[in-house]
Amino acid sequence: MNKKGTQSEVSKGSDSQSPKVEAILTIDARGQALIPKDVREEAQMNVGDKFALISHNHEEKICCLYLIPVNDLSSKTTKLMHHILSE
Repeated sequence: MNKKGTQSEVSKGSDSQSPKVEAILTIDARGQALIPKDVREEAQMNVGDKFALISHNHEEKICCLYLIPVNDLSSKTTKLMHHILSE
C-alpha cells in the first residue's frame, strides 16, 4: 500500500456502501491531522464547513471515528447508527 491507501488497493468488494480506507493520517504535535485534498474534494468539504465527530465504542474503547457534516447530521447519523447496529 502506498502512503495514501486508495480504494482499489485497500477496499475489498465493489459495493459503494462498503467502508473503505481513504487515507492514512498522522496526528502532528498540535493534535491535528490533514485530510488529503482529493478526499476533501470527493467529500465536498470546503473551508469553514462544520463537522460532528462521532465515535463508536467496542469493548469500552473508541474503535471508529466518523466525520459527518453538521447540516446532514440527523439523517446521516440515523443511517450510520442503523448500519453499526445491524453488524
